[in-house]
Amino acid sequence: MKIFKIIRALIFERKSNLFSKQINVFTTNIDIFHEYVLDQLNYDFNDGFFGRFKPKLDLSSFRRTFHKESLFFNKMSEIPIFNIYKLHGSVNWKYDEGEIILDLNLSLLKEINKFIKFNKYYSL
Repeated sequence: MKIFKIIRALIFERKSNLFSKQINVFTTNIDIFHEYVLDQLNYDFNDGFFGRFKPKLDLSSFRRTFHKESLFFNKMSEIPIFNIYKLHGSVNWKYDEGEIILDLNLSLLKEINKFIKFNKYYSL
């Protein structure tokens, strides 16, 4: 958790017009650790999914920048955003009708857990 705070603080200080405030995180992990921690910190992050009711993986979302406008001075500034690149996929991804969708129910993990419970060699 601390590493995300340090990186965000460093990136926050960058001049918007000189450097992007995007932080790219590449991971081979399939867990949802990064997303969970960033959500707990209330930091903006992009995991490649777009849509609210049936989020779909859309790689073009990694090219987006995010800005906030100040309340009083009508000034826009780019905000730091973490881009999470999962090189091996994730436990919360599901292939559905030719697309990769975000599976908040973690149905893949539930299926694996059922298999393990019912297999006499691997019972929990």
